[in-house]
Amino acid sequence: MLTLVHTFWTLCLLRLGPEDLPPSNFLLYLTLGLHALAVVLISLAVYPLGTALLAGITGTVVLAGLTLGTLQLHQLTARFQQTLTALAGSGALLTFIALVPNWWFYAAREAGTGWGTPTLLLFLILIWSVVVTAHILRRALSTHFFLGLVIAAVFYWVSAQIHASLFPIPG
Repeated sequence: MLTLVHTFWTLCLLRLGPEDLPPSNFLLYLTLGLHALAVVLISLAVYPLGTALLAGITGTVVLAGLTLGTLQLHQLTARFQQTLTALAGSGALLTFIALVPNWWFYAAREAGTGWGTPTLLLFLILIWSVVVTAHILRRALSTHFFLGLVIAAVFYWVSAQIHASLFPIPG
């Protein structure tokens, strides 16, 4: 398990690409499950368990759909398994890292205390996540980093729009 965490940590540090991951259905399903779990856990700060479960499943399905659509558009569907594994695994890891500042943010907001620090931490993790996604997409599409960054920003925007429309934040 530590080897798996180390591999995705190295990916998040932009030292590996999706092509460095083994083509494995088991690893793909494991990372998709971890991605969904991470989204469920971070969603529990705002939603009840049932809604958080739906948000986790939806977020993971949206990631898979955007990945497949992007690779189909570029006629690179043979790279789907490793690309989605890289995106789901790195996304899960970064979401697990974001759990503490996310819960801190909502606890501070509820208490009416300062929530500037957790907001800054969450923003930095978001930027890191977009950069990692851009790196993975750049390598998967064999293109320039700037195009990967544009596509990563579109991924984030589409995902956020779908999430906001299906799961509005209560109160």
